[in-house]
Amino acid sequence: NGARELNLNRNAVGDGGARELALALKGNSTLVELALALKGNSTLVSLDLWQTGIGEAGVRELALALKENSSLTSLGLENNDIGEGGAREVALALQENSTLASLGLAGNGIGEGGAREVALALQENCGLVSLGLGDNGIGDGGAREVAEALRRNSCLTSLGLGHSGIGEAGVRELALALQENSTLAALELGIRVVGGRRRAAADDAEQFNDFGDGGARVLAQALKENSSLTSLGLGVCRGGGRAGRRQTSAAQDNGIGYGGARELALALKQNSSLAFLDLGYNGIGRGGARELAQALKGNGSLTSLNLGGNAKATAARGKVVLEAVGKWRRHGKAISMSRRNVLHRGPAACSSFIAKEGRGRALGR
Repeated sequence: NGARELNLNRNAVGDGGARELALALKGNSTLVELALALKGNSTLVSLDLWQTGIGEAGVRELALALKENSSLTSLGLENNDIGEGGAREVALALQENSTLASLGLAGNGIGEGGAREVALALQENCGLVSLGLGDNGIGDGGAREVAEALRRNSCLTSLGLGHSGIGEAGVRELALALQENSTLAALELGIRVVGGRRRAAADDAEQFNDFGDGGARVLAQALKENSSLTSLGLGVCRGGGRAGRRQTSAAQDNGIGYGGARELALALKQNSSLAFLDLGYNGIGRGGARELAQALKGNGSLTSLNLGGNAKATAARGKVVLEAVGKWRRHGKAISMSRRNVLHRGPAACSSFIAKEGRGRALGR
């Protein structure tokens, strides 16, 4: 009866199991972090239902439980199949629940419609501080809905929209919202893979956020005006493990080249809040690496930079970049350009950041 954490990820919980869990949650008044609650247990603090076969029917039961429970703070439903209907049920629960602080819905096929439902709930809910919506194919339309929510929500601090089929138009809406929002601290528009816990979708290649230099340009403009964002993911960030290496080796990017890197570098010269920037597996090239290196010399806030997988930056391995970032590195900051890249300092910026954020999954999605 003293157990406080229970992890059932990758078990066949399904809708029936979710229904039983919901019944337990309705009568439990001491859960701190929505975990998998066992009947008769009043001390459980963590719920992880990652890839457990839960669909719309099962999540409906859990959503009903959320309306009654007043102490749960965290629910992970990543890589299930709740769809747009399930997202609607969760959104309705969020309108009544004020204690849930962390919600993971990545990889559930909720689409643009599901994103709209959750975004509308965010305009009223001020308990949620962390939300993962990546791997859901929300596209530019869904990004627009989320951006509108960011303009009105003053509580959310972490948002994951990686691998969502968002293009330049959607990123432009998000960037404009960042210029008005003063609470969001972490925005993930790329992919972070930890030990292979990200599940590849059938239409994987179509879902990368391919917003290119144009998207990087509008985000750079937002960074010049925004003072709350501390973490920005615009690439692929690998946290280790053979499965993680396999997935990132085939991963595509957000299409950011030299032009986008130059704009971001200019923004870094003005921004004083960003601590982590991930540009892994893009195509910034030698020139982009040089622009970023020069910007680092005058930036006092960035502590971790990931440029892994930018193969064309290999030529920048020489003196120019090494000298430019030398002072920056001597101050204990980490730059990761591992494998085909400029330089590597262990622990790599990406891996160390993931460890710090840590939940042993593809983060920020």
